Amino acid sequence: MNRSRRDIPELVKSSRGDLYETVLLKTDNDNCILTVYQAKPNKNVLLLSTLHTSVTINTDEKKKKPETVLYYSDTKYGVDVANQMAGKDTVKASSRRWPVHIFYNILDFAAINAYIYTKKSQDKN
Repeated sequence: MNRSRRDIPELVKSSRGDLYETVLLKTDNDNCILTVYQAKPNKNVLLLSTLHTSVTINTDEKKKKPETVLYYSDTKYGVDVANQMAGKDTVKASSRRWPVHIFYNILDFAAINAYIYTKKSQDKN
């Protein structure tokens, strides 16, 4: 999550904790948790999660990563693969209008979904 968003508390934006320190912030109704992890001396990582209602911190390794950081690291490859597939065969053309860029992205990902769907249906046969 970008720390310059207006929803982020000022305390989180300006604070720098100890290296590998984790701060957890919860909403009033406990359906959302903000994990602030100090990954580098001058950079903290912000993760907002509705999946994790309580976060455990991994003490086995030196960096003491919280569960939300480990979950994100394990599952983020799907976005990278989709962007790589979209970049290889794209319909994008230059335009100054942002709705046209959105339309091109929709077409790219529709083509990726169609490819995955036909691949899965061929594997069943």
